[in-house]
Amino acid sequence: DNYGIQARLGYQSSGILGAEVEGSIGISDDEDTVGATTIESGAEYSVGAFARAKLPLAKGFSIHARGGYHLTGVSAESETAGVTTEVSDDLDGFAYGAGAEYAFSPRSAIRLDYTRYEADNIDLDAISVGYTRMF
Repeated sequence: DNYGIQARLGYQSSGILGAEVEGSIGISDDEDTVGATTIESGAEYSVGAFARAKLPLAKGFSIHARGGYHLTGVSAESETAGVTTEVSDDLDGFAYGAGAEYAFSPRSAIRLDYTRYEADNIDLDAISVGYTRMF
């Protein structure tokens, strides 16, 4: 499990369609031990652009789906008998997800998202909870 800080900036039309960009940085890595080897890995950063469709269901509550493109930097470090090996790579590809939003005032909301970030040889799943401020 990895944790990060994420920010989004978006535009929502008066209808159901919108767009958003996001950026995040990793603040923790996952650490595993296999035999005498310790492996620490995680996402360093991620940026993406998405189209978004929002469907209001009740006063202040809506669900949404989104799809777009991402670029994500990942890294891993392994240590065996005092020898450290580091690798890093940039992954890019299609990203998609769904979520829900509850507006508790005309300009403020709480948002929950699930997003899958696909790449050639690995898929990354993310769950986010955040505060939304509408301007």
